Amino acid sequence: MKKAILVFGMMVTGLGIKAQTIEVVTKKNLYESGDVSLTQEGPQKFYFIFTNDKYQYLTDIGIVGFYTTSDLKTFVTLINQMLNNPNPELIVKGKGYTLNKYDFDPDMVYVTDKDGAYERIGKSQAGYLKEAISGL
Repeated sequence: MKKAILVFGMMVTGLGIKAQTIEVVTKKNLYESGDVSLTQEGPQKFYFIFTNDKYQYLTDIGIVGFYTTSDLKTFVTLINQMLNNPNPELIVKGKGYTLNKYDFDPDMVYVTDKDGAYERIGKSQAGYLKEAISGL
């Protein structure tokens, strides 16, 4: 009887170890235009993905990740504020990105990821990004 209990206990323990949890994550494209896209993965992960403007003949992808809706909204709000600010030169450093507005191109904000890839965002695209996140 002791052997039967021992074997049964080992079987139950073994079943517990092999059990797996599968998490289903939904992916949703919030915005896409040209070389820029904004994707939502699950409830709180967002990715701003772009083709690096530094290269003409190579495809180099830049990415900025946001892990809260608040961080994403701050990013989009800062871009819009910078574009509407009359100051010709501005720099803002965020979590994993830098936003630059230069005097030689005052109608654009340069979004640079932590690896140095960058994309230019103008007023119309910034407005579309703001609209895309308005329901979050």
